Amino acid sequence: MTNFVYLSKERIRELEKELSEMKTGGRKAMAERIAEARSHGDLSENAEYDAAKEEQGLLELRISKLEDLLSRASVIDITNMPKDQAHILSTLTVKNLNNAKTYKYMLVSPEEADIDKGKISI
Repeated sequence: MTNFVYLSKERIRELEKELSEMKTGGRKAMAERIAEARSHGDLSENAEYDAAKEEQGLLELRISKLEDLLSRASVIDITNMPKDQAHILSTLTVKNLNNAKTYKYMLVSPEEADIDKGKISI
């Protein structure tokens, strides 16, 4: 498994924004929710508290995964890539020979793939 991952500048900015929001607003909201649940009394039978703590764990896991991904991210520079070859960040036009419809797809890393946005991984 490769230690680095190729991402576009745009995707890195999106992930950095998501990470920042989770570290500030997400953690603050989670702390408030846990405090509210804690104020309801006995923690041993407090389902609201248990749910909030579980969500906190999931939030921290997502933060950890994003930090790891961003620490291994390598920005893709397409300026030196050949124009006559398909490569990461190339936009391809595909024609369905049965109905003559054309579709555009961008080749991206697996971390950026989103078929609804026309981004497929290579």
